[in-house]
Amino acid sequence: MEPARRSTFPRVPSSGGRRLVRRRCGLEAAPSRRGSPARASAEVRGVDPAERRDPAPSTPTRASFGLQGLERTSFGERRPRATPPKRVQRGPWTPACAPGAGRPAPERPAPEASRRPLPLPRAASRRERVCARLVSPAGTHGESAVRAMHTPRTSSLALLSLLLAAPLAAGCASENLGAGEEGSAGDVVSSGESLTIDEAVFSRCSTTAVYGLSEQLIEELNCMRPGLMSRIDGIPGVDLGGAVFPYLQSDAAAALERVAARRGSRMFVTSALRTLPQQYLLYRWFQTGRCGIGLAAPPGRSNHQSGLAVDVSPYGGWISSFQAEGFRWLGASDPVHFDYRGEDVRNLSVLAFQRLWNRNHPEDPIAEDAAYGPQTASRLALAPPTGFPVGATCGGGAPTPAPELAAIEVYWARQADGSYALRALAPAAIERVVYRVDGYDIGEATRADGENFPTSYTFSSETNERLFEVLGYDADGEQVGLGVGLIDVTEGTAVYIKQMGEDLYEIGLERAPEGVAFVEVQVDGRWTLPDIVSGETRSPRGAVRYRFGTLGERDFALTTFNADGSRRGTLYRTFTLR
Repeated sequence: MEPARRSTFPRVPSSGGRRLVRRRCGLEAAPSRRGSPARASAEVRGVDPAERRDPAPSTPTRASFGLQGLERTSFGERRPRATPPKRVQRGPWTPACAPGAGRPAPERPAPEASRRPLPLPRAASRRERVCARLVSPAGTHGESAVRAMHTPRTSSLALLSLLLAAPLAAGCASENLGAGEEGSAGDVVSSGESLTIDEAVFSRCSTTAVYGLSEQLIEELNCMRPGLMSRIDGIPGVDLGGAVFPYLQSDAAAALERVAARRGSRMFVTSALRTLPQQYLLYRWFQTGRCGIGLAAPPGRSNHQSGLAVDVSPYGGWISSFQAEGFRWLGASDPVHFDYRGEDVRNLSVLAFQRLWNRNHPEDPIAEDAAYGPQTASRLALAPPTGFPVGATCGGGAPTPAPELAAIEVYWARQADGSYALRALAPAAIERVVYRVDGYDIGEATRADGENFPTSYTFSSETNERLFEVLGYDADGEQVGLGVGLIDVTEGTAVYIKQMGEDLYEIGLERAPEGVAFVEVQVDGRWTLPDIVSGETRSPRGAVRYRFGTLGERDFALTTFNADGSRRGTLYRTFTLR
């Protein structure tokens, strides 16, 4: 059979199509089932093409997902057209038996929203543009598709297209677009803030906002089932996104290490275990249309909550290695996602929260039934993102708290050839440091290389507002230190934020324009910071150093001034202080 032509023009049915309409309207009997009726009957009934007996293509295409299907007609034979007619926008054709037959539909332009693609934060790939159309909120493409279903000519085709697009839309929610659905590395709620998780829904856009409570849930799970969960941030060859919660079930973590060793190249994980409060945030963002979440499972339903699933980007070169170690690849429906065989412990994670709540709220107990219902949902909304005062006890005393990481001073400087000299000052216990930008390791140095751990790196692309980290390790290989910063990788004027000690940061300009005499830094739109070096709020040295009493995400505005005090301009950055 000749392949179907894709057309953007409304088409009046052929003679065969008119016979088909008469049969649909009950005016003509259907022919006997001879020849090869399977495909034709599937088209007449509007059966999902995936259920036909014809073999599906091995690689999904735009047509197989129904993205062009709304513009095709299934009436009669398909004949090639030598010269396409002049493009004219008409209303939908209506069969003779439909209400309002005989009157042409009014001509009207397509809604403005349906002609304008959903804006993306950067140059989008083909798959991202497809995802943007599939998961767009009401009022854009999604609403246009629903409106199209109300016309007799397009109702069955529109429904078929939406059904075919559903698996792709599900995959869009797990694809790593920029920071990934977990959000950026920022948004950690500091211990000084008294937010509830429900309040964090409207003030944060990263699952790291509930990091403290998530750590308590892991401790509680390991109390209930010793050795159930293991960390994955120490696996050789595996890099994690800044917002990835670094746990999997122990068997899955061991298998992930084997996958990394099998291929021998670096793997970048964009999502791993997702705890109950983290999934709560994603689902509420999806419900409220916040933070770019187009699709999310309800709490207690995501397969990431079992600690058996990982998302990897790029994924193509890893498929065979994952499958060889017992992981299942979901294919085109969610290409970055791999599931490991193992026990489903999603209900166990719900029980862990219920136990923590009751331990801290004996006056307001809830059933410890491992079921996510209205009682558990309402208490989860009221829980503190930083964790409860009383955490896991494992039937004994309070758990041993994780050791505090020592602060590392971070430095960098752009060289004449475009490379960056990287330096760090760390406590004596630190023997080795790893330099990391946006979750990727870019270099490392030992104390034997120099007391300031010298190395250099040349970036392949220049981008602003990148997360810079220095991880410090002792002689036994344990991480004991951390320093963070914000780096603008650019040849021109750059904003920088560098950690200089415990709660101490410097915010300033690199390669400031000629004529800049003073710099002023305002935080959260309210407070102007005094520079503890110069003692001035308008610093003459192009930077402001300040010791912060409140950590977490802060908004910074850097204003430059001429020597006569006149204002030149303002640059804005957002950064999470740790």
